[in-house]
Amino acid sequence: MSPSSTRPGRAWLEERAERLIEMVNDRGMTMTDQAAHQLLTERVQAVAERMRVGVRQAQTYLTDEALAGVVDSMIDTLADEAPGAELATEPRTATLTVGTLGRLLAGLAEVNRPGSDGDLV
Repeated sequence: MSPSSTRPGRAWLEERAERLIEMVNDRGMTMTDQAAHQLLTERVQAVAERMRVGVRQAQTYLTDEALAGVVDSMIDTLADEAPGAELATEPRTATLTVGTLGRLLAGLAEVNRPGSDGDLV
């Protein structure tokens, strides 16, 4: 199989990337051309492999409706991560083992001791 038969066509990829970026922008987020191309290429290859069809056939499954689902999933994932949130108001959900907590406190105490310039050796 030649390399071109395992990757989406350039014209299709440009058109779908433009549409994907537009959908992401409509939801108040941004996406680069490179990220859109990579995402679409990976999706097409995954669909082709999973459905055991060629890349061209797989491209037909990435309709506007399918892209909207991908965008919704991405936005939901990012919203769950809460980028840009005020961390002081977020609930503290991190867990530490006793050993890790001890090393953390020892490190903070070492940096804070009088005469310490905070440099790590």
